[in-house]
Amino acid sequence: MMIKKIRKFLRLPWKLKLLLSEAIITLFFSQLTLFLLPVGEILKKSSSRGTMNGPDYLNDLAAIKWALYNASRVCYRKNKCLVQCIAGKRMLARRGIESKIFMGVRHNDEKLIIAHAWLKAGDFEVVEKGEDYLELSKF
Repeated sequence: MMIKKIRKFLRLPWKLKLLLSEAIITLFFSQLTLFLLPVGEILKKSSSRGTMNGPDYLNDLAAIKWALYNASRVCYRKNKCLVQCIAGKRMLARRGIESKIFMGVRHNDEKLIIAHAWLKAGDFEVVEKGEDYLELSKF
């Protein structure tokens, strides 16, 4: 199983290898940061000012979405939505792309509250919202 993943990685173009490696490293450090600091402090510090212009804007968003999704599948720990959002926000900020983390809740079938975080850059969902969540805050 792991050998197949390594072979698949080696067959990727070098730009995607770099992007996937960046996503794995950023996910790791985002998870570590969540263990060490309160969530509110992390989200306040992660505010980014950027632009959403340029010809490669949508290509960058789609590539980062792909990298975060695949990196979270490869990582030792299953990365939750908030870790992916923080990592994605950092990756977008490095490229000068402004993004917002949204946090929301919904009730499941057993009437339990389920929390979720998703990341948007403009109207593009980098980390998907998925189901119908009630938005509580955005950072």
